[in-house]
Order: sequence, then C-alpha cells, then structure tokens
Amino acid sequence: MMPKNLKQELFFTGIMAGMMVLIMSEFNSMRVNGVNQLAIIRTLIRFPLGLLVAGFFDLVIVGPIVKAFVFKVVIKDPAHTPALRITLTISLFMVLGMITIMTAYGLIVVGQFSWPRYGIGWLINMLVAIPVQLLIVGPLARRGLAQVQKK
Repeated sequence: MMPKNLKQELFFTGIMAGMMVLIMSEFNSMRVNGVNQLAIIRTLIRFPLGLLVAGFFDLVIVGPIVKAFVFKVVIKDPAHTPALRITLTISLFMVLGMITIMTAYGLIVVGQFSWPRYGIGWLINMLVAIPVQLLIVGPLARRGLAQVQKK
C-alpha cells in the first residue's frame, strides 16, 4: 500500500512520522528519566517540533533518497517484485535514515549531543525502531492509508 498522490503522501507521512516520533521520543525519555510523569510531559511538549522535523526529513530528504536507492540498486524490477518485499525494503531503509537523523536531533534538543552518546543512542534506537515500525506503526499507517484510498 503506497500513497498515490501528494495528499495521500502527506497523510501517510503524518501518521507514520507522528507515531514513530511519539513512541521513540517516549521510549528515549523513559530510558533516560525513568517511567514517570516527567518523561510523559517532556515528550508531549517536544512532540510538535519533533513531528515537524521528522516530517520534513521524511518528505524532503530521506524518503526521496531511500526510494531512489531502493528502485535503482535493491529492487530493479518493481513490476515483478512482491509488494511485501518492496514495502519491507523501503521501511527498513527509511528507519535507517530517519534514526540516523532523529537520534542526532533528539540529543541536540536536550543539549546532550556527543559522538559516544550518538553511537549508543543510534544502536538502541535502531533495535527498538525496526520492530516498532514493522510490527506496529507500518501496518497501522498502511491501514489508515487504505481507508483514505477507499474514499
């Protein structure tokens, strides 16, 4: 299930980026601050800007680069490639690109960027984001997109 026009692309990106930013921000806040009200409040306060940043990078930088790479290097004959393979391939490369950017963003926003923290954060985020994306967020976003496409 892929967006077919700009309106659908914005809807799909909004759902996908929104859920990923919320889940990953809350995960990282609780990982650092513990499971408490402060972690929830900090996540909610930082969510709007995080969503804007993630949406921008998804739509303008990571998405176009990933799609070009996937369809030029990884999947050379999309017409004869199962849709699930295309979806999973794009999802995995999108997670790689977005975690690379958003891990730096998160550390900069909280004023704690350092290369060691970035490396550890990137690895932890990758281990969490891949299953969250493939098992929860991706299927929910595609289900939402399918409902929009039915209308």
